Amino acid sequence: MKLSALAPLFLLTLGTLTACGGGSKSPAPTPAKDTTAPVITLTGDSALTLSVGTAYSEQGATANDATDGSVDVTTTGTVDSAVVSSYTLTYSAKDAAGNASSATRTVNVVDDIAPVLVLNGVTPFSHNAGDDYADLGAVVSDNLDDASSITITTTDEVNAAVIGSYTVTYTATDAAGNVATPLIRTVNIEDLAGPVITLTGAAIIEHNYGDVYTDKGAIATDNVDGNVDVTTEITVLIDKIGSYSVIYTAKDALGHEATLERIVNVADLVGPVITLTGGNTITLGKGRVYKELGATALDNLDGAIVVGAPTGTVDYDTIGLYELTYTVTDAENNPSTLVRTVDVLTAKPFITTWKTDNPGNSNVDQITITTNTAAYPIEYKYSIDWGDGETNVDVRGDITHTYTNKSIDDTYTITISGDFPQLYFNGDDSEKLLTIEQWGDGALLSLTKAFNGCRNVVSNAIDSPNLRFVTDMSRMFYVATSFNQDLSAWDVSSVTNMQSMFEQARSFNQELSAWDVSSVTDMREMFSNASSFNQDLSAWDVSSVTSMGRMFLAAPISTLNFDSLLQAWSQQEVQSNVYLGMGDNGYSANSQAARNILTGTYGWTIDDGRG
Repeated sequence: MKLSALAPLFLLTLGTLTACGGGSKSPAPTPAKDTTAPVITLTGDSALTLSVGTAYSEQGATANDATDGSVDVTTTGTVDSAVVSSYTLTYSAKDAAGNASSATRTVNVVDDIAPVLVLNGVTPFSHNAGDDYADLGAVVSDNLDDASSITITTTDEVNAAVIGSYTVTYTATDAAGNVATPLIRTVNIEDLAGPVITLTGAAIIEHNYGDVYTDKGAIATDNVDGNVDVTTEITVLIDKIGSYSVIYTAKDALGHEATLERIVNVADLVGPVITLTGGNTITLGKGRVYKELGATALDNLDGAIVVGAPTGTVDYDTIGLYELTYTVTDAENNPSTLVRTVDVLTAKPFITTWKTDNPGNSNVDQITITTNTAAYPIEYKYSIDWGDGETNVDVRGDITHTYTNKSIDDTYTITISGDFPQLYFNGDDSEKLLTIEQWGDGALLSLTKAFNGCRNVVSNAIDSPNLRFVTDMSRMFYVATSFNQDLSAWDVSSVTNMQSMFEQARSFNQELSAWDVSSVTDMREMFSNASSFNQDLSAWDVSSVTSMGRMFLAAPISTLNFDSLLQAWSQQEVQSNVYLGMGDNGYSANSQAARNILTGTYGWTIDDGRG
């Protein structure tokens, strides 16, 4: 044991000795070659996961060499934390002997952040029941993906028709599969609004002054209660120009109230109402003068308005339709027009009946039509239908017809058409004429002695003769003892001579007050021995008359009518020195002053029953 223990020491002694020159010298040992590379140790894990967008912080590495100890470490490679990818970092170390080693770290940049949802609008959200619900939605943002590439999924449970609380859920997932935290909106469907009132008709009405206003009303519908009642307040005054309101009110079961207004403007909107004097359509035989009848107008606001002369003309000598237009405007410039149509027709013929065997100048089987060609050189040119199937045309004067086919009572209807300016009796066959059935439309030139001595003639005609050119009616109904027809519609405005017109027309007693006699100058014996005539002629304009001798001789004019005549005529600008023959008729003291004006101021001589 000691030896073994002393051996190293020994050796060490020998060695020492040798070194001191006491023994032989040995060569130095060759050092061992360094072939071991440094050992690299990573700080942290060799594989790291980094959220994209998060800055990468390098943790580094250390290297230790068996010979050299700690050696430097070189790092190569980069990490782009903004870009999702896998990155490798290489760590290298070399010792003094040139032994090299390396290590790597993997850094995985990943998208692990979910999208973020944000509501548009608020939650909870109150919505009116019955109204369409349109969700406001949500917006999404993501740390990496564009929002337009991310789909928001909405789960909408809202039933806007039913009151209650509902949810709308929003979710979204980005391209990396990250799911956003679900977002929830609470939608409360409530009765928030009053009824909706809908007007029947327009909201602004223009209403005509004076017309009855009938409101068209309104209806109201509630989102919960359905149809509800409407209360209407009307304050329209139809007889006062102005603007008025009609207020409609409706309430639902919860007391929500709605109102709506209609404006009614009362104004003068229509023109006057024109009323034609006479018919809207007038038929006129060719050759008859159209006499304007005029029109009246009544406005709802302005009252009566004067209607001027119509526009348009009537060519009464040419067959055709003519229009006359009447126009009137009220104070508000509302115009009105009305059209009268004048239909000018083929002239109606002159129709009479005759009895051949009555006394006359012609034979008992004949009738003679007498004319007055000598006094009136205007040409006759007429056609005549004798009533027995025989006719004559282009007749230029008198004509006699013999009836070979006699009627049972020798009575015939004779029709004359064409230019026949005057029927003229001067004895002749005057007693054979029985009736006038139709005057016709032919223009007459004179009626002097037209029915002179026609003791039997009466008129059944409902028309009037065309007196357009007639100035002379002297002896027209002289001794026409049966004649007593209404002549009030006759237009005698052109007549100047009425001498003996009704002399000895013993049956005649018709109203003539409407006659326009303003052109007449001669009224001598006009009603002489017209033993039935007693009419009020106070309305006559006698301002042109110069002769009235024996005018009412043996005509039974009453005191009342005589008084009226004197009182009215005395107020006219009459001719001077007129002789008025009143026969035995008398006046009362009431008209004495009027009589004095005529006799004193105008120098009249009045021959009457008190004269």
